[in-house]
Amino acid sequence: MNPPTLTGVVLDLGAVLGWCRRDPYPHAIAWATAGSGNTIVVPAAVLTAARALVPAGQLDILAALLGMPHTVVPVLDVGIAADIGGLLTGHTDADALVSAAHAVHEAISRNWSVLTDRAPVLRRLHAEVQADTIP
Repeated sequence: MNPPTLTGVVLDLGAVLGWCRRDPYPHAIAWATAGSGNTIVVPAAVLTAARALVPAGQLDILAALLGMPHTVVPVLDVGIAADIGGLLTGHTDADALVSAAHAVHEAISRNWSVLTDRAPVLRRLHAEVQADTIP
C-alpha cells in the first residue's frame, strides 16, 4: 500500500490578508485544506509582507493561521533566494515581486496551486503556475 500523496495550497499575500479580514473564500480554502489533513504553505516572504500590512487588531487572526497544525512557513534561504532571483530576472520591479515570486517558487516546487488575488502577476513570473483566484 502506498502512503497518501501530500498535498495542500500555497497562500499568496492576498489570501493571507483575506484570511485576516475573515473573507469567506480564503477562510473556506484554508479550513477545507486543514480539515482534510493537507498542508497550508505561507512562504516567509509572503508572511513578511503580510505582517507589514495586517492591521494591529488582526494580528491575532494571522497568528491563528500560523498556529494551525498543518501550516508551514518555508524559509527564504540562500538556495531559494537564488531560485526566486531566477524567476525575477529581467523584472525591473523585482523588489516589489519578492513575495509573489516566493509563492510561485513554493507552488511550482510542490506542483500545488496558489490562492491569490493576482494570478496574472504570478503567471508573468512562471507561466505554468496553478492559480486559484480569489473571487
